[in-house]
Amino acid sequence: MNLFDISILDASVEGILWLKLVHKLEHTVVLPCVCYLPPENSSRTFDVNGFYEHLLTNIYEYKKEGLIFICGDFNSRCGTMDDFIVGVDDVPQRSIIDYSANSYGELLIDFLINTNMIMLNGRKSSNNNFTSVSVKGSSVVDYCLIPQEKLDVYTDFNVILTTDLINKHCSIGSVGPSCMPDHSFLTWNVSIKSVLVSCDQSHVNSFDKFELKNVPQDFMNNESVLIEINKLIDTLETNAIDTHNIDDVYTSWCNIVKDNMYDNIPYRTIRTRSSNISNFKKFRGNKPWWNDNLAILWSNLCSAEAE
Repeated sequence: MNLFDISILDASVEGILWLKLVHKLEHTVVLPCVCYLPPENSSRTFDVNGFYEHLLTNIYEYKKEGLIFICGDFNSRCGTMDDFIVGVDDVPQRSIIDYSANSYGELLIDFLINTNMIMLNGRKSSNNNFTSVSVKGSSVVDYCLIPQEKLDVYTDFNVILTTDLINKHCSIGSVGPSCMPDHSFLTWNVSIKSVLVSCDQSHVNSFDKFELKNVPQDFMNNESVLIEINKLIDTLETNAIDTHNIDDVYTSWCNIVKDNMYDNIPYRTIRTRSSNISNFKKFRGNKPWWNDNLAILWSNLCSAEAE
């Protein structure tokens, strides 16, 4: 680690710690994040939605600055839920050993899909195993989370049980039961040389995050909306079909959807310091059907003007 200058990047929120590692020779920037989310049945009062909102803002803010990854205990069991959009994202399925799920697991999955990140657990694994083993049972609640497009940078994900580690280095009988941790050790390799990312300056921006689980049943299905949609259909049927007309109709359609989303779906404004949210919003930038014009339209739909 003497090859890196190490500093604390952000420790403003309980349970989230960002570090900044800058290679002294190549100036490669690595931004690890360590997290802890108390159990959902904990007696502690904890704002889990605020936790993920802050983490989401961090991803948008730091993604362009260097190689990011998040690791820690999320007390989240995801079962067989996919951590990417099937049929859209080009991501290998993970090897699943814990088939149970909880509500925190659903929140974690939503966060991963919103940020275009995935679990390293069960992928690139030399030894995949339960990350929590105790008298209460075995589960996977500790994760390494990485950007989808950086999967090739990571190798040899390994889960080492505490008992195996103690047996390897000392006698298991020399450690009292009350001193035995119930969480496993997670290790992986990162190919730093394949990620030469330098720090970029950024400015404050914002975007609106809609709660898509709360879309009303009658969304886009009232009389006024149907009238607007029929007008667009008439425009396509009666006017000459050319690029200009199609662009106008598409823009009008996007505005109809946007207005109805703001009128009917709960949302929160997320503040970021990303220098180019629209590039990040090309979500899945490796998709051949995505282009700059669509990126602009998507940004108009999803971004709010900075205050």
